[in-house]
Amino acid sequence: MPGLAHLLPRISGPAPLTLFVMSKPFINYSKRLRQELASGKTLDQALSKLRVEGVMMGECIASVRTLNRCSLEDAKRLVESSSAWADIRRRTEDEFRSISQEPHRS
Repeated sequence: MPGLAHLLPRISGPAPLTLFVMSKPFINYSKRLRQELASGKTLDQALSKLRVEGVMMGECIASVRTLNRCSLEDAKRLVESSSAWADIRRRTEDEFRSISQEPHRS
């Protein structure tokens, strides 16, 4: 991209690989979460609906934090313990378990 080369670090040696990370802008879904809860859904049901619609876990955590006015740690715990994200929680726990059982290499 012309005009942006000065922002990239200079790397000596073989031609550097340039990687631009494109991410979607953060969207706060706390209003949608509040509407789902007001309609009688549980937090698990509301989080499940958001996930099905493509909302990422981090956005759910931020939305729960905004809605409940709680700490990041508490919001993370609420989202991770929900049935909406149980598969991710299990996969992460399994990965940590397998890492901790591997012999240490020196």
